[in-house]
Amino acid sequence: MWFVAQTTLVWAQLSARDPALAHQLEVEVLPALSTATVREVLKAVLPLPQLTPAEAMDLVITPLIHRARSTSSRLKSQVKLQDSS
Repeated sequence: MWFVAQTTLVWAQLSARDPALAHQLEVEVLPALSTATVREVLKAVLPLPQLTPAEAMDLVITPLIHRARSTSSRLKSQVKLQDSS
């Protein structure tokens, strides 16, 4: 758990969230790096095969984009339900 917490903290400090991407995905804030995502990266890179930096980034970014889209869709559904009430 310590490794995941440290990795999440370093990721947050070194990787600024792109406001343009948040706007494109129609969410206020992009999701944070999750324990599940860190676990998937570890499974992918340990012990073999070694991922390229681009492949590792894609492995991290893809679930984050999926979560952001899911959040956006859920929020849109909630707004539609409130509007129809």
